[in-house]
Amino acid sequence: MDSPGGGRNAGDNGEQRAELFRRGAQEYRWLAVQARVWEPATRRALQAAGLAAGQSALDAGCGTCEVLPLLAERVGATGQVTGLDIDGALAEQALQRLCRQPPLAAMPKTT
Repeated sequence: MDSPGGGRNAGDNGEQRAELFRRGAQEYRWLAVQARVWEPATRRALQAAGLAAGQSALDAGCGTCEVLPLLAERVGATGQVTGLDIDGALAEQALQRLCRQPPLAAMPKTT
């Protein structure tokens, strides 16, 4: 069934979009490696953006959630960090990994 715009129906579009975001374990590891490579630049960008204690931060398309701890360091215990990703399997894996880490408040702070 076509949508009003003449394209495929919403169900087909949803499946196509979902397929774009499905990733295997190997790609998850690659995303984590990329995040570590880019960590110094990410830290500089967060500092330049002025993200500070008590603020809120949203990581839209957070993927493997590698940046969430960096955001949490900047906003501290009085701030809030939210990660959002369309890939449910990726988000579940990231949540499990984050739950195995020490509490973010106890993570070493860097300047």
